[in-house]
Amino acid sequence: VAVSRTQEDGEPDDPRAELMQRLLESKKLRSAALRLQNLPRLSRDFWVGSAECLDTEDVLYPTVTGEEMLEAWMGVLSRLKLTQKHRVSRQELSIREHMSEMLKRLQRDGTLALGTLFNEEKDREKITVWFLAMLELAKEGLIVLTQAEPFSEIYASLPGEERALFPGLCNERRWVHFPSGRE
Repeated sequence: VAVSRTQEDGEPDDPRAELMQRLLESKKLRSAALRLQNLPRLSRDFWVGSAECLDTEDVLYPTVTGEEMLEAWMGVLSRLKLTQKHRVSRQELSIREHMSEMLKRLQRDGTLALGTLFNEEKDREKITVWFLAMLELAKEGLIVLTQAEPFSEIYASLPGEERALFPGLCNERRWVHFPSGRE
């Protein structure tokens, strides 16, 4: 015959109540463990990254004014000796197509001297579209226009290739760089 235990105050001890209490505590611990397990963990759910800041040398590029660009443009036109009389005609010329063509040529040939690019065309309208395409590419940061000194040849190249053109002039004050709109 089982004898029931009595609590200190004289009431009989219910084993089911104690079991229920333990089950509730176990359920709380399991719930807390699940919440902890769902929290993001380092190396399981994410990683800590690091990057070194490369020490780059600041190169001061003199600015090129719009007047200097206009002088270069006028020089190109005068070298081509375009003496045609003005005629009005509608010709479908796409700046975007010329931009694509210039990028393809730069990828193929590396660096282009603008004088040679403009010498290939004899039509004033086409030369104007080439010039506008070049300016648009420079504005978008897709090409870089450089020249070694004022009034010298202007070169177009893909970003990063301009230093290979004049390696000795990169840190001198004579280095002229036509900055794009993204710098």
